[in-house]
Amino acid sequence: MPQFPIDDIFRSQDTKHRLTLFKAEDVQWLETQLFEKNSKPYFKCLASDKDRPAKPEEIVRQLWIKKLLDEFHYPR
Repeated sequence: MPQFPIDDIFRSQDTKHRLTLFKAEDVQWLETQLFEKNSKPYFKCLASDKDRPAKPEEIVRQLWIKKLLDEFHYPR
């Protein structure tokens, strides 16, 4: 079980359903990338390689970046 489940980060059910736009395996993969920094969940940005706080809007942003890189073969 991940230390910071994405379900815990998405508190609003209205926001959470938007993750249905992405493959379940991509959401699960991103969840495995979470790590603790300053007692909060973070992950490395797929585009900039910088640490980003795992807020709902950033999670969606990272999932779109992953989709662009993996499915549409955009350059990093």
